[in-house]
Amino acid sequence: MILSPIVLIVVLGTDYLIAMSEFLGSQNCIESLRKDLIDLQGATVDVFSRTGPVCFSSWKFPDKLSWSLDMVALLEQYDFVDGENEFNKHSHVVLLELVIDRLLLLLQSFDSFVEQVACNKGGERNQQRGCLSVGLVVRSYWSHLVHFTNLKANSKDVKKQTKSTALDCDVKASVSSSSHQTTAGSACSSSTSSAEFPSRGHLPSCVTPDTPSPKLDRNSVGSQTSESSLLPCDACFQVQSLLRRTGGALIELFQGEGLPSSLQPLLAAVEETVGLGHMTAADVTQWANEQLRDMQRLAKHLQDVRDTVQPLGDRLMEAEAEVERFKTQLTETQKQFKQELEKHHTNIVQLEFSLNKAQRSVKEAEARLQEEQQQHRRESQGLEENNSRLKEEVAAKEDAVRTLCCENNALREKVEKLLMEEETCSKLQQSIQQSEAQISQTQLLLDKEKAKYQGAWRQQESMQAKHQSLLKRVDALYEECEELQGLLGECEDKQSDLLNQLRLMTEEKERVHAQLTEQQGLCLKLRKEKQTLQADASQLRSSLADLKAYVQTLEERERLNPLPARPERILPSGSPDLLSVQHMRTEQNYPTQMALQSSSGTQLGDSRRKTGQRRSDGASAGSEERVSTGTTVPPAYQKRHFQTVDLNLDYMSVKGHIKQGNASVLRRK
Repeated sequence: MILSPIVLIVVLGTDYLIAMSEFLGSQNCIESLRKDLIDLQGATVDVFSRTGPVCFSSWKFPDKLSWSLDMVALLEQYDFVDGENEFNKHSHVVLLELVIDRLLLLLQSFDSFVEQVACNKGGERNQQRGCLSVGLVVRSYWSHLVHFTNLKANSKDVKKQTKSTALDCDVKASVSSSSHQTTAGSACSSSTSSAEFPSRGHLPSCVTPDTPSPKLDRNSVGSQTSESSLLPCDACFQVQSLLRRTGGALIELFQGEGLPSSLQPLLAAVEETVGLGHMTAADVTQWANEQLRDMQRLAKHLQDVRDTVQPLGDRLMEAEAEVERFKTQLTETQKQFKQELEKHHTNIVQLEFSLNKAQRSVKEAEARLQEEQQQHRRESQGLEENNSRLKEEVAAKEDAVRTLCCENNALREKVEKLLMEEETCSKLQQSIQQSEAQISQTQLLLDKEKAKYQGAWRQQESMQAKHQSLLKRVDALYEECEELQGLLGECEDKQSDLLNQLRLMTEEKERVHAQLTEQQGLCLKLRKEKQTLQADASQLRSSLADLKAYVQTLEERERLNPLPARPERILPSGSPDLLSVQHMRTEQNYPTQMALQSSSGTQLGDSRRKTGQRRSDGASAGSEERVSTGTTVPPAYQKRHFQTVDLNLDYMSVKGHIKQGNASVLRRK
């Protein structure tokens, strides 16, 4: 009857394994369980960072502490292996058990966290216990959670009561206070509010962008050329170092995934030939192109991985449905197992009843044997040797039974019955022969209990050895903590240096911003001058058009109204016309005047370019471009300047021609 539940469990377990044979040991299930274990371990570590390690025995390995299990080694040991079906099935079962173990540890750590919070609120914290069953852990967690919610609700009620009493006291005090005190309080509150919140007029000048910046000393600084550059600039150095770091990380990722990388040969060539920060623009563009090609290859690889993961997810959903079906079967088998256990308990009760009946018969036999003891004393002297041997065996059995008295009361009563029968019935060989069968049965039970005791002793020794190893590990972690504290100090020093560099860069930025505002003002002045010159040119064009029209009207008038009364002035032979002579003179003087105007324009452009270059020294690259575009004289402006010079020359020549024509007309008159 004792072995029937065990046989039932074995039969149900075999049926369950046969039903799970389709999914047991599959690669997808094992990988999914490994991911679940990694996530559970991360959550457990997060909880341990708040509560500290929780000292509970492991559900999977009862001889070890649950928090001290090396999950990395276990995951490496129980992994999927191609061609090893039996090992994969074993790994699947072990990973399922580890998931249960981690879930139980997580629930225990939740229980400890809730208990700690309750202790901080005024409760008493219980000491951590050993290994508990899943049901007890769940019940303990639920009870602590309910207790914590009750404490929180009580604390809220207390806070509400204190607030209400405080409000009542304030109302009474306000009613009893005088009007003078209220006015004084309002004045104080207004003063404090004005002190805490300054007006906009008192804001610092560095915030408003319209305030003029202080003047800075300007000195001409020699620019660094490609021939004189011994070290790269900070921007190039930082950008190229960042490119190398990202390229190295990308190459490591490709090597881990087993993909070819286009950036790897370029990185090797650059490391052999070019130093850090000395890469040319062509090298940087080639680097960016190769890196873009690798990123496209990586995106394609990720898309292929997604295409392979999607059908696996569908299969996982089907597997979860099968698991639910198996869970229902498991619940049915558990119900049957409980029924068998109840039958087993009824059998145990019947056996205890028969045992009590046998004990009563033994007591009656003892009373009868005590009366016959005096008659059998003489016969007992011959059997003393056998009796001493039996006493030694009984004493040894008594020592073993005393160690397990709490676990098996029924066995102790049987042993005491046998001892009394051996002490009182040593002279009766028939009673000894009848008790030999019972002694053999008790001997078997004692051997079993002795084996259990030895196993527990070995487990305790292993726990002590693990405790010693954990102490050594704690010492190593303490040394590592000291090293990390030293590294933390170095990092703080580096952070202070970086803050100083940032302060210097902000000062440099403010100085460059001031120079930029000055250059912008200069650009505005030049634009105004340009507009005035354009207006003058338009006026000159209009006046020139008027003069030309006036000249044409005079010529028409002279042609239509000649003066025959006055004799015409006879020019000497061979003398050219006055207009032609004037035109020839203007044509002869035009190249020299153009040369003078072009030389003056080039000198003006050179002077403005030099001033712009001096003002732009020391500024950033972006501000340098904007200043240079604002200070240099554009070619369109030079062209307009030359056009105005030409218009001035034409105007002067036409004006002289008009004066000469008027003089000739007056002479004729």
